[in-house]
Amino acid sequence: MLETLYANPLLVIFLLIGVPVIYFSICVALESRAIARLGARAPGVQSFLPFSTDIVIRSVAHSHSHKDLEFWSWLFSFSPQKHSPTVEATLAGQRFIFTADPENIRAVLATQFGDYGKGLPFHEDWKDFLGDSIFTTDGEQWHASRQLIRPQFVKNRVADLEIFEKHVQLLLTKIPSQGGEIDISALFYRFTLDAATDYLLGESVQSLANPQVQFAEAFEEVQRVQSVLSRTGPFGKFIPRGRFWESLKIINDFVEPFIDSVLRMNIADLKERTVQSFLHALAATGTRDRKVIRDQVVAVLLAGRDTTAGALSFTFQELSNNPRIVSRLRREIIDHVGPHEAPTYDHLKNMPYLQHCMNETLRLYPSVPFNVRLALHDTTLPTGGGADGLQPIGILKDTRIGYAPIYMQRREDLFPPESPDFPHVLTYCPERWEKWTPKPWTYIPFNGGPRICIGQQFALTEMAYTIVRIFQRFERVDRYWEAKDLGLKSEVVISPRNGVKVGLWEAKVIAGGQLVEERYCKIAPIQNELAALVGLKFTFDALPALLTALYYGSIADRFGRRLVLGLCAAGNIGSLLWILLICYADTKLPIKLVWVSSVFLFVGGSQRVAKGMNFTVVADTVDKSHRTRYMYLLAGIPHLTTLVAPPVSGVLMRINIWLPFTVAICAFALGLLIIAVMPESLNHHSQHPQSPLLGAADTNTPDESEEDGPVSQDQLPRGIHDRLPGPSPETREWWRDIVNLIQMPGLPFCYTLFFFKPLAMISKAYVYQYASYNFHWGLSKTTWLRFAQAGGSSLATVAVLPLLSSFLNRRGLRAQMLDLNVIRLSLLVALCGFILLQTSYHSWILLFALFICGLSEGEEPALQGLTTSLIDHSYHARLFTSVTVLEIVAKLIGGPLMGRLFSIGQSHGQGSKGVCFSVSAVSAT
Repeated sequence: MLETLYANPLLVIFLLIGVPVIYFSICVALESRAIARLGARAPGVQSFLPFSTDIVIRSVAHSHSHKDLEFWSWLFSFSPQKHSPTVEATLAGQRFIFTADPENIRAVLATQFGDYGKGLPFHEDWKDFLGDSIFTTDGEQWHASRQLIRPQFVKNRVADLEIFEKHVQLLLTKIPSQGGEIDISALFYRFTLDAATDYLLGESVQSLANPQVQFAEAFEEVQRVQSVLSRTGPFGKFIPRGRFWESLKIINDFVEPFIDSVLRMNIADLKERTVQSFLHALAATGTRDRKVIRDQVVAVLLAGRDTTAGALSFTFQELSNNPRIVSRLRREIIDHVGPHEAPTYDHLKNMPYLQHCMNETLRLYPSVPFNVRLALHDTTLPTGGGADGLQPIGILKDTRIGYAPIYMQRREDLFPPESPDFPHVLTYCPERWEKWTPKPWTYIPFNGGPRICIGQQFALTEMAYTIVRIFQRFERVDRYWEAKDLGLKSEVVISPRNGVKVGLWEAKVIAGGQLVEERYCKIAPIQNELAALVGLKFTFDALPALLTALYYGSIADRFGRRLVLGLCAAGNIGSLLWILLICYADTKLPIKLVWVSSVFLFVGGSQRVAKGMNFTVVADTVDKSHRTRYMYLLAGIPHLTTLVAPPVSGVLMRINIWLPFTVAICAFALGLLIIAVMPESLNHHSQHPQSPLLGAADTNTPDESEEDGPVSQDQLPRGIHDRLPGPSPETREWWRDIVNLIQMPGLPFCYTLFFFKPLAMISKAYVYQYASYNFHWGLSKTTWLRFAQAGGSSLATVAVLPLLSSFLNRRGLRAQMLDLNVIRLSLLVALCGFILLQTSYHSWILLFALFICGLSEGEEPALQGLTTSLIDHSYHARLFTSVTVLEIVAKLIGGPLMGRLFSIGQSHGQGSKGVCFSVSAVSAT
């Protein structure tokens, strides 16, 4: 026989080459005939080497360089029909189908679920790592595994966020606060490993505390080898596995002591445990098979650790390149949860923009970007076959079906046309989810059908919780990676090729040029101290006017209004300059020294005296029938200024936190110049004083018995002059003025209103803290609260009330009756406003309540108009300064009281937070 072969070398060549070729051709023909009976073939991938080894080499090379997506794009380039990216190739004699068509994927995962499974080859490749777990089995064995672990992922277990909180707090300590460069992806993988082992085993591996944990390194090595095995198919048996076995032993050695411990417990004890890990709950079902428990724990650990870490990594990669998205996302988080409170499960589910961000991440970066199934018997795929790509594909038993969710979820033809509302499919844009819903089976980040990921809610909850906690503390994410660093590393699950190098900046506020972490300004002790500081500042600011107002009123009635107004402006300039000095030097001087600024207000008696002088000028120069209308307009000027100030102040504060102070000082300086050139109003009326009583004031007839100056002591009520203190004539005259004012008809009613109005309104000073603490508004944003109040005040005093007053005057309504009705209506409006403030559970309700309170500001000018109509003009300055004293007394009582009530309300939960506004409503009533 051998001699024959030696004598016929052509026969040898035929036997060595020809026979295998003939055999292979026959096999191909038989396979093609069998396929033709079921359907058509898919377009083939070109190969130039025997057994398509060039395709295998290309696959391994792309995987090694982390270009798996490019490899799949190359595969689908052989599909002539772009609407159905489906191709096939024969690798080492085994047929593979590659598809990214949603109809084919639906068939594999759902409509023809019984025709496809993991298959025996997949089980053989993965059994050493994942054993007989839910990820490697089919049929009854798979169903039993799923039923075993399903109870561990029900809502009440997923919604228990204590484990996440414990490990995310440690994660936050590892992130530099001032934009220092960090590979946040590495932190996420360590964080999710700690959380997953804690959840599964009841004890964390502490990889965040110790990055060189042997278990973490072994876990990554096993996954790397498994990834290579899955790509090389039949050639996998040639892959060296020395380090694989070493790493697998480390994993088993770590897990098995926990299994031993739980198996030593009886089932009754396991069920009675108040805190159960996944392992304890699994054993409590009655499962005592060590291998079953080990396989399920390791499988869930693989899914629970890497999927969430990868998704978080890609989220922060995209956010670092999109500061606009970061700003909107953080705003939603702060609005819903606040800057420091732990989010609840309901919080996480009720933040739509957060959900959109996670959906967009999982659209571009699904955790398992490429997956595989095996045909369990002869079947079909619905589309992709034939020349037109529309015919069913015949699938023989043991054909492998590879599908690529990541490719499908980036297909332009599956999305709406590009537009301003819908950016390109490769653009990270959470906003697209606000008006768009993917078509069925075009978005499957957690697979689909009966084998849909059982732990998807666990993964989404952990992902959302981590994002919320990070952005509660950090307000900015800087990008430190370059475009050349980007890439997709796909082993078992997807991850960034070179990590994600970013810098995070902790939320700040500015104090005297120093940066302070915003979260430290939001805590209750700081807020309570600030409330006390503000309350005492009100008290100290009130003292100068309290002690000097009547004195300055007397000066104004004797020497003129301009003098007092000029002193007021000078005193306010000095006070503001002192506050500016203290704030700039806050590291050297205690902040409580701002109280000293009140000393400067003794010059002129503060803005309270200046306000009285302004109304005195109006009362001097305008007839009483039209006086209230002008007082409305005068009261409206500061409200209009306040209407403009918030947006301007917001812009100025972003430039420099103290710039609005500088502008205020310049405004007072300008006011000082205006006062210097304005005419004096003291002598506007006749030199002969009218009677201070209402009846006499209407006659315009001089009283012959009176001279220009104070009336005699004999005109005082009986018994009063006997009790006047001191021998000084000036002192007697001062007391006589007070007694006269108090005893005039109607004035006690007016003085009562002058007292209770500021007592009620002082609580509005705490609205800014209320919004900052409860709605987590920043400093610049709280200026819009003043804008809302000023809007209502301006509308009432500049537009509605002057027009109404003019209209009713022309209709013959007496000015006093009109003023009285306006006062009544304003008090009712104020009551409604304070009730709204007390019950405001949303920032927009707070803004509306302030607007309503602003509408009640017409009460003060109406009350002033009514009061001045009751007295002679020679008493105007002393009237308004005595009203100033009443208002100050009200604020001296109300400032500390409201500050204390605000602190109490903040300390006693949601229902009591607006208690100071309730007291104001009672005062208004």
